[in-house]
Amino acid sequence: MKRAFLMLVLVAGSAVAQHAPVVKPRASAKDYQAVGESANATIGAAQLSRKQVRKTFVSNLRKDYIVVEIGVFPKTTLKLSSSDFTLRVANSDTPIASADPRAMAARINEKDQKGTDVAVYPYETVTYSTGGDPYDPYYGPNHHGVTTSTGVNVATKPNRRDPKTRAGDTSAMVAELTEKSLPETKIVKPVGGYIYFSVTGEEASSYALEYKFQDGTTVVLPLSKPVE
Repeated sequence: MKRAFLMLVLVAGSAVAQHAPVVKPRASAKDYQAVGESANATIGAAQLSRKQVRKTFVSNLRKDYIVVEIGVFPKTTLKLSSSDFTLRVANSDTPIASADPRAMAARINEKDQKGTDVAVYPYETVTYSTGGDPYDPYYGPNHHGVTTSTGVNVATKPNRRDPKTRAGDTSAMVAELTEKSLPETKIVKPVGGYIYFSVTGEEASSYALEYKFQDGTTVVLPLSKPVE
């Protein structure tokens, strides 16, 4: 009985640990780069610089995604969904929908396998001579001893991994991107997290984040490009 109870406690503790928030909200919405407020909640947002993205994520997001840190401070019970957030290039009417971590992981994994791996192998050659070469312009016929030479060999191979490795990499990226995302749940207390937006081509100088509440209210948070 005691053993069964212990196992139950361990399982419960593990479940709590798995659902513990990875990204905590800042002290207040005013601590973010941009702030938006409605009757339902106050929202803070800050766009991460490329340097911050590299430090925050193990997954290689490259320049393919804009990452926005979000803090939501509800005034009433609020149902959160990243799909309610959209990103717009400043002065543009074209919305950019939030990216799904699973689709992101598959795309990143595919890009990681393109190109080739380059391996450099140093080598050293040792030659022992017991007699000179009469035709050697440098040492002549009287040279004896040891000579050495060094260099490198370069080998390339396609950067492709076996299916099990690729599946494991994808699962690890999905786990990281999901656990750091803004929670998809009902909240009554402040929460924090990241939302990802896929971008192509040259990054814009500034964006605007929009959040649409369930009652139809929309909050717009202008984001200035962060300094690296």
